[in-house]
Amino acid sequence: MIGFELLLEYDLGAFFAIGILMYVVAIILAILFDSKPNYSNILSNIVSCFASLLMIYVSMIVALTGKHLKLGPYEIIIPQAPLIIDVDSISAVLIFAISSLTFAISIFSIGYLKMFYHKRSMGYFGLFYNLFVMAMILTCCVSNTLWFLQFWELMTASSYFLVVYEDTPDIRKIGYFYFIMMHLGFACLIVSLSLMSFAVGSMDFNIIEIASVNISGELKTIILILALIGFGMKIGLFPLYVWLPEAYPAAPSNVSALLSGVMASVGLYGLIKISILLHATMSWWYITLSILAIINVLVGFLSLPGQIDFKRLLAYSSMIEMGLAVLSLAYYCAGSEIGLKASLMHVINQAYAKGMLFAISGVFLYCAYTKKLSDIKGLWKSNPFLATLYFIAFVDIMGIPPFGCFFSKVFIILSGFSQFLSWWGPVSATIALILEILCFIWFLRILQYALMGKPSQVMLEIKRPPLPMYIGLIILAILCAISGILSMYFVGGI
Repeated sequence: MIGFELLLEYDLGAFFAIGILMYVVAIILAILFDSKPNYSNILSNIVSCFASLLMIYVSMIVALTGKHLKLGPYEIIIPQAPLIIDVDSISAVLIFAISSLTFAISIFSIGYLKMFYHKRSMGYFGLFYNLFVMAMILTCCVSNTLWFLQFWELMTASSYFLVVYEDTPDIRKIGYFYFIMMHLGFACLIVSLSLMSFAVGSMDFNIIEIASVNISGELKTIILILALIGFGMKIGLFPLYVWLPEAYPAAPSNVSALLSGVMASVGLYGLIKISILLHATMSWWYITLSILAIINVLVGFLSLPGQIDFKRLLAYSSMIEMGLAVLSLAYYCAGSEIGLKASLMHVINQAYAKGMLFAISGVFLYCAYTKKLSDIKGLWKSNPFLATLYFIAFVDIMGIPPFGCFFSKVFIILSGFSQFLSWWGPVSATIALILEILCFIWFLRILQYALMGKPSQVMLEIKRPPLPMYIGLIILAILCAISGILSMYFVGGI
């Protein structure tokens, strides 16, 4: 026990710092070997994997012990606004989801990025990929408002350069639209967090003392509405989702996996944090969240039948999953004890399912040069192993046991039937359940079409992907299978 305590108090901070440093090393290696794409790709992604393993370890220890990891303050640039790292139990959930998904996607990328050799810069990709991951992690554990906004902007800017990586005229237009929308949300966040900091009299973002500060009802309303726009833009919350079905399909598939799997959840993290900090238990707040969440699920479902692009279908599916997570947060704000835990469980579970589905879309692009749903037919006969992976990812996102999304979706619905909620809780939970059943039926149809029957000509001619792509998918399949238990373990101490 003494050794464990020493590990917690001393080495854990060192592991976190080394992990961040290794992402920087991955960036440097990617740039240094840019003229040799194979070296740049392999070295950068391998170092990124090791960095992710360190972050997984740190987040697991914090979740196991329930203690915070605190580093700083470091007086950088502005002494009055020092950098403070504070990994708490909520941050640990996000860091675990980000780093574990990144670990699998980095392995997958070693094979997937071969399709861009001598067409696009590997140094460019390695720079912004690792910067993006590092910025997401730091955004979820920095205490200071100013530093939070800096890392948030770094996350947004690096994701933009990844979205436009393929650099076609259409993708450049989509990237420009994505950049504008993200910065409209960022402007709202700046005003919201600045108002909160001025009201508190401090630049800290998660200080305990905020509970004792008397923020007027009108000011609190303005802060929350602006935060809802800012964080909701990143989540893809209705009616701010218009960028989402454009940007997710435009990005390379390994990037889409991170955008959908974890970047949207960083927006949810911000919404959770500000709801807790401002004690947002007002009826207008949680009813607004629940209405927007239900509309998100409804719009996502109604958009599914018209899609012919596999990645665009997955983008609308992401709206459904994030809508459920926001709905559970609304239940928590209304007094449901398991609402927050269910929301964070879904952060982990949907990360692996959506990450795996987008990675599979990358396999179709790499091996068959297609992302049309009509081309994905008869997989059982043409490629049984890929068909098995496709089946696992789909049944997980559909919410079939024993896969992870089943557990979090059940807890989300149950949190709506809490004794602390009035009639709107059970009603909204019932509506969400009905929509989930309809989504299940539609995805079952897509799954049956993809797996059964005579293979399409495209699937008959599909080539084998590089081994790292299969290894990354196998890791994600294992995570899908065990994430239900993993997620309950991680949120148990919250």
